[in-house]
Amino acid sequence: RADAVELPCGRVTIWTLTNIRRFVRDERGAALIEYTILLSLITGMMVALVITVADWTEDQWANFNTNVENCQANQNAGNSNASSNGSGNAACNSAAGNSN
Repeated sequence: RADAVELPCGRVTIWTLTNIRRFVRDERGAALIEYTILLSLITGMMVALVITVADWTEDQWANFNTNVENCQANQNAGNSNASSNGSGNAACNSAAGNSN
């Protein structure tokens, strides 16, 4: 037949060769892969950002909780240094986020 080419691996039709050439020249697949890679990079960076912010927030709350517990312990123990100069209540208010 005139529409087939004999290759070492077998007979290949002209239609198949044309489609292979068209597939190799087509850039839509490459663009799809590029966009997929870009989307995965952006998604990975967003996940890393969320994890980082979550860790930072957890540390801030832990520090806040420790400061409040220390203030409560000092007040319950009747810390004479803090109560004599008035700095104990100010430190506890700042630890609790009060500006008074």
